[in-house]
Amino acid sequence: MCFSVQVDVDIKKLAKQFNADITGGFASEHLHFTALGPAKKDKVPVVVMDREGVKIKNMLWSLTPAWAKECPVKWSTYNARMERKNKGKKEFIYEVPTFRDAFKKNQFCLLPIRGALESCYWGETAGKVVSFQKEDRENYYVIGLWEQWLDKKTGEIVETCTLLTDGPYQYFFERGHDRSVISINEESFKELIQGKMKYKETFEYIRDKRVSHEWKYEVIRDLKDGWQKKSPDWLEMEEMRETVWRKE
Repeated sequence: MCFSVQVDVDIKKLAKQFNADITGGFASEHLHFTALGPAKKDKVPVVVMDREGVKIKNMLWSLTPAWAKECPVKWSTYNARMERKNKGKKEFIYEVPTFRDAFKKNQFCLLPIRGALESCYWGETAGKVVSFQKEDRENYYVIGLWEQWLDKKTGEIVETCTLLTDGPYQYFFERGHDRSVISINEESFKELIQGKMKYKETFEYIRDKRVSHEWKYEVIRDLKDGWQKKSPDWLEMEEMRETVWRKE
């Protein structure tokens, strides 16, 4: 999973690129920071479309479903798997209570990132936290979901988001991680947020429009002692290898 992202973006340029309005109270015009998903307190700039059009918003990174009693929720929601095994059965994102409403309502967002931070457990980066970046160090766009949560006590509306994850890019897998964020291009995202597809079609569309890049990595820090316990055995490695994303 992607537990942290490096953000380095000019908000006005981003708005111009997507012909979007800027909302959400950004601290500055240029954002440069590392957002921590597990912290459930960091906000990230995302491109969304609501009833009033395309917007650049500043959303809490850790999705809280509208039906939740509190925000943020206690369980992990900064990443949302497209597909997973639950009690031995395959479960898709549009079936998971936390994420299915946002997915079926076509509430997708796009987050520009400079790097995705991952913990690595095999290969040349075993025992390290690394940032997966484009070779040219330019931003790439990763897709997520967003939701609004109403605080019934105060009337405040909190907007939150999560990042979609799926089978890892080959580069990520070879360097010790079993899944990754999903990068898509600007044109595919604009098509997606029009909401013309049914949710199962949308699911396949996201997988079909996923793109890769020329990758590089940067070591951020060492993992804490004991990381070796999470290293997969041969059989687990072979099972994970089957999930590696390959563009057909």
